Amino acid sequence: MVQLGHPRPGRLLNPLLLKVLALSVAISYLCGCCYRTATCEPIIMNQTTKPLRYIRTHFEWEEYVYDHFDVKPARGDRELRIICPNCEDPDQKCYVNPDKKVFNCFHCEFSSKKFDAISFVSKTEGISKLQAIKKILAELQVTTPVGNAFETTVTDRIYGGQNMKKKKHILRAIDGLPAPCKLMEEKDKEAWPFFSYLFGRGLTLEEIIDMRVHYVPDSVHFLYDGDGALKGDIGRRIIWPIYGGDNELISWNSREVEKVTDLKYLNCPDSDINFTLWPYSKPYGDTVVLVEGILDAYAIRRIHEVSGYATFGKSVSEEQMQLLRAWGVQKVVLFWDKKDAMKEMKATVENLKVHFETYVAAQDNMQKDKDCGDTLLMEDGIEILQEALKPIDVYSLEYDKWRLVNE
Repeated sequence: MVQLGHPRPGRLLNPLLLKVLALSVAISYLCGCCYRTATCEPIIMNQTTKPLRYIRTHFEWEEYVYDHFDVKPARGDRELRIICPNCEDPDQKCYVNPDKKVFNCFHCEFSSKKFDAISFVSKTEGISKLQAIKKILAELQVTTPVGNAFETTVTDRIYGGQNMKKKKHILRAIDGLPAPCKLMEEKDKEAWPFFSYLFGRGLTLEEIIDMRVHYVPDSVHFLYDGDGALKGDIGRRIIWPIYGGDNELISWNSREVEKVTDLKYLNCPDSDINFTLWPYSKPYGDTVVLVEGILDAYAIRRIHEVSGYATFGKSVSEEQMQLLRAWGVQKVVLFWDKKDAMKEMKATVENLKVHFETYVAAQDNMQKDKDCGDTLLMEDGIEILQEALKPIDVYSLEYDKWRLVNE
């Protein structure tokens, strides 16, 4: 008697039955994939997974391009025409084919032959490649390991190991402030013109002494870098010492007290000024306000228990962000001059929001030709800054409106 459900010994399964079984297995697999996609279950990426290859395979080109560009269809509606994120020339066009995952700008040769989705996102949003990787993986709902090992692996693949040298960078101390630099003291008559300048900017005597401001007397003193190249005349300038590392002097920042040269600001050459912040001290809490210059930072610090820091320009370096993280900072408010720093502010927002809760200062009540430092002279300067500091979340619709208004 033949047992039901089992083939007879020595006989193969019916070929039709084999096809049915193979089809059922395939359907089961596809259903499982659809289920994972529909329920948005995150993909867990371990140390052995190839994150760069995964991004290049799964990056959603069409969705990303439509979200970030003014798109015009081209060539049968399958190629998308945009302004190139690399050369940003409005008269030239970059073409993207989402199906083939390729792009090409005929003007600057920014194309998928030499670059990939990571470079495309990095150029589009003005962020580093590592930040672009983190952003893409987050949007693809890929969970990466916690800690530095994953970042080190990824950055080594991008930069060929060069990133390790950057990560291990130790701030270099300098020998001292430039000669014949002098500490500003009230009894020093030669310093009085420099006191007069700072009083005219709104600082008090106590604030000047607290900052240990120095000056270079009224004469010509040429400054050269380590290669012997002339950097400018440092005479007739206010000098602020800049600290970092183990609270060592690593640089200095100067400003002309009257317009004699074309260099209003002159910093210590061959120094790590962009690797630290002013002042070099921990914040009151987990929230900081980032501004451009030292006077801007001092104006912010007149507000009770508000930590303002100068970044010495219209960018925030990776080293400065690492310093903020080491100080336990969770939230960052960006407060740069609206009149000339809007493009840089938008790019910096993209860098900051990878690491911190990021906001911009509304500045609704600030005149466009005024900055934080200008409020030092105003009787109601603190109240003006408190109102201007109304934070706008960079992930909110309010931020999109703010950007449009301040174009």
